[in-house]
Amino acid sequence: MRTSYNLFRSVNMLVLFAGIIMTLIGCSNPVKKDFQSEIDSIAVRFVPDKRIGICNISSRPGADGILILTGETTDSLAKKEIIKTLYNDGISLIDSILILPYTVTNKKIMGVVTTSVINLR
Repeated sequence: MRTSYNLFRSVNMLVLFAGIIMTLIGCSNPVKKDFQSEIDSIAVRFVPDKRIGICNISSRPGADGILILTGETTDSLAKKEIIKTLYNDGISLIDSILILPYTVTNKKIMGVVTTSVINLR
């Protein structure tokens, strides 16, 4: 009778220990937030039609939890809003977004449009 009580107590202690370990493991892995969906929603707000502007911005994780923003946009307000939103969320980031037309290395900022009328419904 005494051995079954000791076995029961050992099993309960093992289950309790396993529960504590699982809780600690679950608490140490925070859920990473998907910042790309936030970036895309802001981009669509500022550049709703891809025929009139560009806002191709993507994010990727960098070293030490820093978020790296890359891409290009024709709307500087979209870039500012994305950076402000992520900064308000407490995210450290590196800004590698180009504002188009990029005239630092490319001095040719003119273009030729071959379509005379573009339907913008």
